[in-house]
Amino acid sequence: MIVLQDNNIDSTGSHVIYAPIDINAMNVVFNGGDPNFLTLLPSGFVILPDGVRLSNGGPMLNAIGSGGCILTISFQALVDSSPTRRITNGFVKEFVNLIKNTIERIKVALACDRNA
Repeated sequence: MIVLQDNNIDSTGSHVIYAPIDINAMNVVFNGGDPNFLTLLPSGFVILPDGVRLSNGGPMLNAIGSGGCILTISFQALVDSSPTRRITNGFVKEFVNLIKNTIERIKVALACDRNA
């Protein structure tokens, strides 16, 4: 298993997108095999500045470090190849914990207020 990743940081925001890839399936594609054989389930997060604030009736960009941000997180997971199979409560709890832990790690990395 390897992880394909893309990330970017600029004045409009930041993103980290990644997808675990089975190395054997990737080698099949690299050797001319059918690319439909390769399953990609990208996950990641995007951090965007929280817009502009108004000052004296006109828009004014926030000073660096004065504003908040909007965090969007996306996870994909293949639970079962059967579309009619039900998802277990245990899987849902694990997935919710994954989301909570990821948000906490992002907040720690960005030195955010823990109450935010």
